[in-house]
Formats: sequence, C-alpha cells, structure tokens
Amino acid sequence: MCDDYDTIENPKTFFTETKNTIYMFSRLGTTSINDVFQSLIVDHGVPDNIKCRKTKIEAFKYKKNNIIYMFVCDPNDVHNITYKEVKVLCEKNDLPFKNQTFMHVVKQLRSKYLTKSKAESNLLKNSKKWY
Repeated sequence: MCDDYDTIENPKTFFTETKNTIYMFSRLGTTSINDVFQSLIVDHGVPDNIKCRKTKIEAFKYKKNNIIYMFVCDPNDVHNITYKEVKVLCEKNDLPFKNQTFMHVVKQLRSKYLTKSKAESNLLKNSKKWY
C-alpha cells in the first residue's frame, strides 16, 4: 500500500507503534473487520475513512499523536491467495500495491501488457511502411 507504513498481520494489540502502521487482517472464514471495528469504537470513538461493502467493513483508520493507524481486511479469498502473494505479484510487475484483489491485479496486468503489445504492433506496422 504505502512504503512509509509498517504492516502488521492479524495483530492482537493496537496503537503501540511509533510510525504509520497498517493492521492487515487476513483470516480464514472472515471477510470483514466488523469485529475489530466494534471493539475499537467503544474506547477510541468513530474512526475516519470507513470503507464498507454492504454490511462488511473492509477498512478504516485512526490518527493518534500524528501517527496513522490503518485497519484493513485482506480482500482476497485467503483459502487460495492472500495479500502477500498479490503484493509480490505487484512488485515483480512494477504495479503499485494498493491492497487490491488478485483479479484486479490480473486486469491491471492485462491492460499493461495489451497496451504495450498494441504500441509494439503499431511500431512494427509503421516500420514496414518505410520499406
């Protein structure tokens, strides 16, 4: 997501880090962070930038003492692939990692390489005109 953030997977405690932190929840059988949200809202108030899909909370953030704490749910089916594999795939293909799903990365790759392929094809067509 952001290079200047530390990422902690499935943390047990919160708000102890001294730099911007992403708390990544990648849990089998859980596709939201509703439980985390409910436990934190009582003691820490309503967070900023709440992202939901219908009734499932997928992300939110708190800012405390000028440190940003992002709480994020892994959007992938963790039975097959997790955010870690998606992140590696993004790094290998020079794509920015934004906690996207595996299928979104596939679409990004397709667009990237089809655009490149079309440009090379047009270059080849134009070079044949010179002969």
